[in-house]
Amino acid sequence: MVSTFNIYDYPHIFALVGKYCDNETRFKLRFLCKAARYEINRNNDCHLLVTVVVNKLVLYSYKPDPDTRYLMPPMKHRLTRYLDKCLASPTPKIRAAFGYPRLIKVPCETLEFLYASYGKLDYHRKLGKKGSKVKTVALMPPPLLEPIREDCILELSHFAPDENCCQLHNSLLLPHVHELRFQYWREDRGGCTCASVELVHRATILRLSMNETTYFCGVVAAAFGPTVEELRLVVMTAESATAYLKTIKSKPRHTNLKVWVTCFENLCSGGVKRFRNEWTNMLDVPVALRVQEGGCSEADGWARPFLITEDW
Repeated sequence: MVSTFNIYDYPHIFALVGKYCDNETRFKLRFLCKAARYEINRNNDCHLLVTVVVNKLVLYSYKPDPDTRYLMPPMKHRLTRYLDKCLASPTPKIRAAFGYPRLIKVPCETLEFLYASYGKLDYHRKLGKKGSKVKTVALMPPPLLEPIREDCILELSHFAPDENCCQLHNSLLLPHVHELRFQYWREDRGGCTCASVELVHRATILRLSMNETTYFCGVVAAAFGPTVEELRLVVMTAESATAYLKTIKSKPRHTNLKVWVTCFENLCSGGVKRFRNEWTNMLDVPVALRVQEGGCSEADGWARPFLITEDW
């Protein structure tokens, strides 16, 4: 007697079977039904890069290369559509492109542009005088992002927020994903206008990679919230981790919060123990510290956290 199961009810089982099939078999499995095609495509096109170029939505689909640590592997496919036509009513190809990936990479300013364009807000409005408070608006995600699955990883980048072109103006309600990754790089040159901007999310895992900095704009500080059960910091120096943990120590937190820190600074065993105890006492939760062997040179220090792909 042949046993059967509904792929719609058990997609993880079918995905596991497809994982161990060769390419020819996986291609044939796509013709079983829509659910089978969806899972096979989802495993073939693992990652998605979202960009906006001259009012066009440009999507790059690719598979990560396990043998390299570069942030941007060679692209497999590119899909381009006019932004104003696909924001409110995305085509089936656009919906599929956002529904398949295991991980979606998007710069924060690009993400805000998508939200603001759909909400018909003036994205380029004046922010007022320096130092004045900016009233932010929490924007709902556009239909373009609805196909994103909850088991997807959303990876945001926020570089040089002290530059006008990279500043965020609106608080954003992010799609529901289980893991949020944040790549942050800036120079210690005072405050930025992102101080009152928040990224509202329900992710249980927050991974933050940062350069050698001790200042964090409001976007990065607000990324930590009560839904976060696992906080993973990737830092150049232990002082950067100390500065961030001080920023969030008084914020509401999950009762089962766990914290891991990966540091590229050369620390002796005594230094590791000292920082680990300091952070544990600061948050009143156990903090694990791992030092990356070999450290990192000053020349590539700020870039290294963004190139690592390993997980704990």
